[in-house]
Amino acid sequence: MAALFAASMVTFTSCDKDKDDNKFSSSDLVGTWVVTEEIEYQTVAGVKGEEEKSTYTVDEKQGLITFNADGTFVDEDKITGKWELKGNALTLKYDEEEHTLKIASLSSSTLVVEDNETGSFGGVSFGYYYKVTFKKI
Repeated sequence: MAALFAASMVTFTSCDKDKDDNKFSSSDLVGTWVVTEEIEYQTVAGVKGEEEKSTYTVDEKQGLITFNADGTFVDEDKITGKWELKGNALTLKYDEEEHTLKIASLSSSTLVVEDNETGSFGGVSFGYYYKVTFKKI
């Protein structure tokens, strides 16, 4: 999963720095999670592209990631790193990369994260929206 987020960082620069007062509990985040839904779309010059939605069963163990109480994580590809939760921002640090995701919701059984990246190339603006729903197993 970290590799997936890292891939988006190669092309996009995050501009979504919402100052949200939502506070989520680190104890709710600790545990092993799997992806049950992914929604993504791109925009070019302000025009939204087709939304892609994928759903998975818990048994498929798609996007498996474990957040440990000591602030470390490991994903399905055995990529390890450190995580930090501040307000509604979940920051993953790995392989000299750092990526911050917005937590839309977090409970003891469900985690929803969003990423909204924007940039430009050759005078054309583009964007990328990504929303992932996890279930704790």
